[in-house]
Amino acid sequence: MEGKSMAKEIVVGKITDYIESHLTEDLSLHHIAEELNYSQFYMERVFSKIRGTTIYQYIRERRLTKAAEQLVVTNRPIIDIALEAGYSSPQAFTQAFSSRYLCPPRVYRKMRGIVPRPTVSGVFRMTAAVRVANSEYPLLFRIWKGRAAA
Repeated sequence: MEGKSMAKEIVVGKITDYIESHLTEDLSLHHIAEELNYSQFYMERVFSKIRGTTIYQYIRERRLTKAAEQLVVTNRPIIDIALEAGYSSPQAFTQAFSSRYLCPPRVYRKMRGIVPRPTVSGVFRMTAAVRVANSEYPLLFRIWKGRAAA
């Protein structure tokens, strides 16, 4: 039984390595399966079981994380970062980024990335809103306040 578990972890490692080395490319489940010579369904099932997330969600999360890093360490236009992250429009990128980081990319860049990452529980969001309430960023407070109240 342990051998099967180890084999599944190796498969997930191969999938993760492939995604990391091709993050800026067009990654579809079909393409990854072809390159690694696995069934799409098997890959998705094993990856979800071991990682607790789907391959698509993992790719999205990694691209958003890379985009957040780019916003902080470069002065590249947000649209370029959005296109590199695989989004077809700045609006789609802003919506996905705001959903993940609770603020738009422009505010995240201005704050140099010190915006707390969101969690599943609303408690963290309320705590973050209280901490930011007295800051010099009232727009960010309004964003968090709106999210926390929702």
